[in-house]
Amino acid sequence: MIQSAYSLLLTITPSLKGFFIGLLSGAVVLGLTFAALIAISQIDKVQRSL
Repeated sequence: MIQSAYSLLLTITPSLKGFFIGLLSGAVVLGLTFAALIAISQIDKVQRSL
């Protein structure tokens, strides 16, 4: 019983790790995109007011 649970854990863990890495990189990309959009809109506002 313990052996099968262990092998199941070994099978699931890599995909779980990949899932978390994908989730993290997705969050980072979204954050960077959002930050870039805010920066662009701020620069646009500054240029218009000049």
